[in-house]
Amino acid sequence: MRRAPTKVQCVECNLIWCFQCHSPWHDGIQCKEFRRGDRMLKKWAREVHYGQHNAQQCPSCKVYIQRTKGCDHIVCLRCKTEFCYKCGGRFRDIKFIGDHYSELSVLGCKYRFYPDRPLKRRLIRGSILCGKILAAPVILCLAVVAGAVCAGIGLPAYCCFTLVRHIKARRRRHHSKLKEPVLMS
Repeated sequence: MRRAPTKVQCVECNLIWCFQCHSPWHDGIQCKEFRRGDRMLKKWAREVHYGQHNAQQCPSCKVYIQRTKGCDHIVCLRCKTEFCYKCGGRFRDIKFIGDHYSELSVLGCKYRFYPDRPLKRRLIRGSILCGKILAAPVILCLAVVAGAVCAGIGLPAYCCFTLVRHIKARRRRHHSKLKEPVLMS
């Protein structure tokens, strides 16, 4: 019995891969050995040296990225995803909710606010988000009521002001007509 070929090439991107284990082509290495090497890479990436993981996986394309220096803001060269090297979370920024650098935002990095107390961190951040969500309609209603009150007071006052101005202008015109000298011939 003849075995099906395991070396396959994609017609779109020309990537050569192994049909049996669905991995990049590993010439001269059995699939089992290749997977063992993959497991060793994952184990190495999870290890912590010098206070940080050896490598962090991109949340989108899953490629391993090793940081040697610099800040925690990483941009994957493969897929351009921005993520945090410390926690592996994507950078998101939503107005009024916060971003990854906000301590009290639900989108914030777990290492910036109570890193060793996850329940307390989630409770505080969730409470703040709930407060913002509940406060938004209340503030909107107060703004509408304040606008209605201003319009309710301001509109009649403006109408009275223009009416008084109109009456005074009429009186001035009437008095100026009375004071005009009459010519007699």
